[in-house]
Amino acid sequence: YVALNEPYPYEQAQKQDFNIDTWIQKKAKQGRCPLWLGIIFIYGTSDVAKASVKDVKQALKPHCKKIQVITTGFIKTLEKGLERLPDVWPLKGLIKQAYTAISAHKLMQGMPQERFLQAAYWRAGQPPASGKNLDPGRDGCGLIWFAPYVPFKGSDIQSFQNITKEVCARYGIFPIFSMTTLSTQGMSALLPIMFDPKTENDKAHACHRALFEACQAHGYLPYRAHLESMTWYTQGQDEDYWKAVRKTKQHLDPEHIISPGRYDGRGAKGA
Repeated sequence: YVALNEPYPYEQAQKQDFNIDTWIQKKAKQGRCPLWLGIIFIYGTSDVAKASVKDVKQALKPHCKKIQVITTGFIKTLEKGLERLPDVWPLKGLIKQAYTAISAHKLMQGMPQERFLQAAYWRAGQPPASGKNLDPGRDGCGLIWFAPYVPFKGSDIQSFQNITKEVCARYGIFPIFSMTTLSTQGMSALLPIMFDPKTENDKAHACHRALFEACQAHGYLPYRAHLESMTWYTQGQDEDYWKAVRKTKQHLDPEHIISPGRYDGRGAKGA
């Protein structure tokens, strides 16, 4: 919510007593957004969906302050209503939340949404004047994705949150992350390291490495990797494994056309 709807606090962030976590909590409260927001998507026929919603609400009721059911019909009504609402200050926060909900609903229907690309511009970058055809790479944004796999246990999720806060605070990076359930055993955590590439490039990459090492020590390894981090997983070990990988890739892709340098044990220099 914060990165999509609140401007980056450039002036406040320069102060020595600035606390990132406190600022995020304050903005979330002002936007009437809870500290934790969970979204569950249910697919199926009308009868199946209704039955599933009933079961989900019953299971979550003891653990949630509020449960809101959003249907396709509700989204259509919301879109029509937003067209008639005046763009006045008291309604701005509500309107932003409504558009976020609409975009999330469409995304889960397989329709890409540029709205979520706006988060890449939060720290740096100049979006097109039209607000469309966003291209973070072209527009000067700084963004590194860190995406470890975390066991679906409260203690591990809390541990990952503590690691994130400690490491990001050390490098002045905002600790914003989301988690997606992949199975009953684990979740994928997605943390965007947003930075200004003109002045914070080294700091952002150092934060990325520190996050990897801290999470690796707890067994939270990324399920996908950047080109520069290919060799971090083995630290020069398991050479027989990498030989087998390179031999397989050589057989399947002798011209090294597909993903050059990725997952071959050589890292960025092998691209």
